[in-house]
Amino acid sequence: MKRAVLFTSGLALSGLMLAVGFSMQSAKAADSASSTPFLFINVQQVFTDYKKFQQLSEDLKAQLETKEKQLMDMEQTIKAKADSIASLGNQADRDNAQKEIQELKFDYEKTRRDARQEFLGTEANMYATCYTEMYQLVEAYCQQHNYFVVFRVQEPDSKDKSSPNKILATLNREVIYNHPKLDITKMMVDGLNQQYEAAQARGAGAGAGAVR
Repeated sequence: MKRAVLFTSGLALSGLMLAVGFSMQSAKAADSASSTPFLFINVQQVFTDYKKFQQLSEDLKAQLETKEKQLMDMEQTIKAKADSIASLGNQADRDNAQKEIQELKFDYEKTRRDARQEFLGTEANMYATCYTEMYQLVEAYCQQHNYFVVFRVQEPDSKDKSSPNKILATLNREVIYNHPKLDITKMMVDGLNQQYEAAQARGAGAGAGAVR
């Protein structure tokens, strides 16, 4: 029987008991069902430790830095053009320079808007891709081992007692306690990294074969 996997950031108490109760009944009905039909995962930690996400983040950062340099160069060009107006000999030349400056400003704003849209689109795709890969791995694991529900948990850093925000984040944690053996975060990170490294190796091998 194919099991469904549910990711949730939190449930009301009644909803939680209903989901757990349903899962436990289903687990008892299955001959090989796990005695604990639900797991926990820290999605933020998966992204942080996933090597593919790290590489995509670095690529995105490099893309952003390149675009920022382009915009800075355009700003300097506009400033230099504006500074040169005072040295122009007649009004016609000054009017032409002002017109050129307006065109440069228009190009600058368009480039800035396009860069922002491109950045947001690339960032969204990065998260969607890595989340989908994580979900597929979790789904396969749960189907293989007869787990029915995976709760998403957040692990706020509560060690810094001087930070009220971190303390509040701890107090607002929806899952008060989960047994470490039910946390599959590291397992999923290791699996994703193995898949990524294998894909990288295949890509490098294909590239070497093409060179030959």
